[in-house]
Parts: sequence; structure tokens; C-alpha cells
Amino acid sequence: SVPSHYTVSGFEHTPCNGGVFLRRSSDMVSRGTEIEVGLSTAGVCVFVESAYWRSGGFLTSLEQLGFTPFVAAGFTWSLSTPPSLFCTGADHVTLPATTTSQFVHGICTFGNTPDPIASNSVPVNLALYYGTATQSSTAHDGVASRAIDGNTNGDWSGNSVTHTEYPATTEPWWEVDLQFPSVIRTIIVYNRSGSNAGRLVGALVSLHRGNEMLVEQEFGTSEAVMTVDFTDEEEVYVATRVRIRLPFTSADKSLSLAEVQVMGYVPYPHSELVYTRIPIAGMDGQTTTQMWGDQTYTVSGFEHTPCRYGNFYRPSRFKNIREGTIITIPVPTPRPTRLPTSQPTPIPTRQPVPPSGICIFVESHSERDGGFSTSLVEQRGFTHFEIDGFTWQEQYLPSMYCIDSDHMTLPETTTAQTVHGICTIGYPVAYASAVTTEGPLVYFPVDLTTTSLFTGFENTPCYGDGTFLWPSYHNREIAVNHVDSTICVMTVDYR
Repeated sequence: SVPSHYTVSGFEHTPCNGGVFLRRSSDMVSRGTEIEVGLSTAGVCVFVESAYWRSGGFLTSLEQLGFTPFVAAGFTWSLSTPPSLFCTGADHVTLPATTTSQFVHGICTFGNTPDPIASNSVPVNLALYYGTATQSSTAHDGVASRAIDGNTNGDWSGNSVTHTEYPATTEPWWEVDLQFPSVIRTIIVYNRSGSNAGRLVGALVSLHRGNEMLVEQEFGTSEAVMTVDFTDEEEVYVATRVRIRLPFTSADKSLSLAEVQVMGYVPYPHSELVYTRIPIAGMDGQTTTQMWGDQTYTVSGFEHTPCRYGNFYRPSRFKNIREGTIITIPVPTPRPTRLPTSQPTPIPTRQPVPPSGICIFVESHSERDGGFSTSLVEQRGFTHFEIDGFTWQEQYLPSMYCIDSDHMTLPETTTAQTVHGICTIGYPVAYASAVTTEGPLVYFPVDLTTTSLFTGFENTPCYGDGTFLWPSYHNREIAVNHVDSTICVMTVDYR
């Protein structure tokens, strides 16, 4: 154990020769302690600064998720407080949302692991963090930026209320540019107080992406605070601009706003936190490497951790990570090969493969997919293709359905047993995501030459210029509502 001076030797003569010795963190163990040993071929370790006030309870949350504290003598970084290391062999990991901007962390993986994805999927005030405000005109120094200064005071004397000119020659408007395509959940509008509160009656708010208006709603009243809800079950709005306007001109109808809060999140790949993968075995004998992309602090001793033959993922930020950021690390663990059993085999429709498009492959068992395959053909116009030699390590073989389109709305799943994947024809894809009934589902481009989970992908229409997207979950109840060429509910981003 770490605090003890006692030693052990001769492992080369035991069955563990070539394996791993797990050293206890204490030389005394309380009576009744249950010791659980998990064996995994792939997993993830998260190391966090051990100062509780900096982590905001993140260490405790990791243990609640099933992570195990790992004592690695010799693993350290060049900060005054040592790192706390937590590891798991789970087949996928979604870390707890951060609760403090002082959160300091790093990630390393072992086994076959795609890159981590960070997204602020807990709604934050996008207007405050990213916004640039403009308006149709300005009077009495009531500039547009006052509505995104973080001050909700509606009293004009507080110098935090906007004001357009009157009489207006065109309908008054105010707008905030969010900088990135953002998922909008709610918009909270704080009104000007006093006798002029009624000026906002009849106002409309609209969401825009580029030059396209996605939706517009009337919300304006004389109330002090008004909330507009955009959490539509059938649509997720990904916008770059929010506009508020008065649909008329009048001498007494200038537009005044105390504060506009645009609650939502910026999905990957536009999130501020990204990771650079560094193979630990390929550090050319160097035991020390830069820890964060924006700082010169270093980390060393990976050879003493479970990640010694895996990858270190360098965060782009040392601190100042948005509160509510969620980090997803998919860790696919190969499952034993099972021989195919008797199964219903659909009659394929033989048609020419489209030169570009989207293909969905689904486990070919109707009781498992809940009619998803049938819905692809009958409701969405997909064509079933017979693919000789394409298989995976599942009990039932995959059925492939393709369509000549760069975007598609998929039918909702009706069972948690739906096993599926996505690939594209002629399009390189950076990322895809979906909103599900049990949380976010993300997809990652995978080089199928590095995994044994699939065989025969070279026989599919997606081989060549296309991309295979690996879901972060093997099977889960998924409510897939929309596919678009920009980030949205299950998004394929062709940029």
C-alpha cells in the first residue's frame, strides 16, 4: 500500500505476469469492506484537481456514476494541488455537468476509444455569453447592448433599458447575434417598468438561422417578465439570431427592453471546450507533456495509470469552462461474437445505389426494431439494399436502407432495443447528435479499419468518400425527430 514501507516482488512467477498490480491506498482495511474488481478491455480515466472548491463537487459526482478512485504514485501535474484520478470500464461515459468555471480536469482512455465531445447541453444565457446586440434606431442613449448586460432592472434611471426612436419611420426592432448555431430553449424578456411598460404589448419574437426565419411568436404584454418557450417536442430550433419587433409604427410605440435572456446551448463542434488526442505510447519516450491548450502547465506519469498504452486528451481550456458543460466519452467495448440464428429476412429491392445520400442500417429483426425498418421505407422513402458480406457482432444481421438526400427526418423509435447505425454516401461528416427520451445521443466518425466490430463495410454504398457514424449507445430508447444539414436533433453536419 502507498503509505506503507512494505514491498512485494516476484510477480513474474504468478499468473499476473504481464498484467497489472493494483496497489491499495491504505495498509488497513475496515472489517466488512466489500472489494469489487472490474476487468475491462476499454475504459476512461478522468483526473480532476483535488481542491473541492475548484471542482464544485465533481469528484463526488464521479463516484456516484461508478468511477473508482485510482491511486497512481508518480502521476502528477505542475499545479500546487495534486490531481485526483478516477477510472471506469463502462461502455460509455457521460460526465456530470460542471458547476463552476474553476473546474480543472483532464481525460485519458485505454482500449478502443473515440474522441471526447464537450457540449453545453445545460441551458445557459447565450445572449450574455456570446451575443452582439443591434436595433433599428437609438434614442436617449438607450443602446441595444443594454438588453444583454446582465442587468434586469427595468427602471429607466438605472441606465440599463434600451430605447428606439419615435416617431418611428419603420417598425422598431431589436436583435442579438449569437455567433454560433445554438439550440434555443426559452427566451426571457424583462420589460421596462413604470407607465411605459405597455409599449411592449403585441411584440413578437423570432428565431433566425442565416437569412431564414425559423419561427415567430407573439409574446408582448405589459407584465414585468415574459417567457417564450421553444421546447417543442417535434422540433428543435437551432438559430444564430433572435429578433424582437413591434409589428407597427406609432409615436408612442418605441421599443424598450430591460434585458433579454436567450436560454439554450451551443452544440459541438462550436463549443469552446475541445480535445486534442495524444497517443501516450507515441510520446517518443517523453514522460512530460503540455496539460492544457492555453497554458504551459505539464502532466507526467501516464505510465503509472491504466491509460499507459492509450490516449491522453488535452483540453483546450485550463479553466473558464462554461458552467453546465457536459462531456461525453464513448467507450465501445467489443462484445463476444454470436452466431446468427433463425430470423425473418426481408425481400430486398434492387435499385441503383444513389451517388450521394444517407444510409441507415438496422438490426433485421422486427421485434427488436419496433417497425423502424418498415417506417423507413413506407414513411420516409428509403430503399432497402442487399449488401453481401456486411455484418457486425450482433445476433441478427444488419439491414441497410439508403436515400438520395442530404438531410432526412427519421421516424421515431418505438422500442429501446433498436440497434442502428448511420453512414453517408459521398459526404465527409464531422459530427451528428440526437435528443432522446433519456438524454443526449451523439455519433462519431469511425475508421472501420481499426475495429473488428464490423466487417464488409467496403461492400456498402458508403465506402470511399462517405463516413460511418458510431452511436454512443449500443441500444437505448431514442426519440429521433429531425435530421438536418446543420446541428439539430440528430444532426448530420456536412461542413
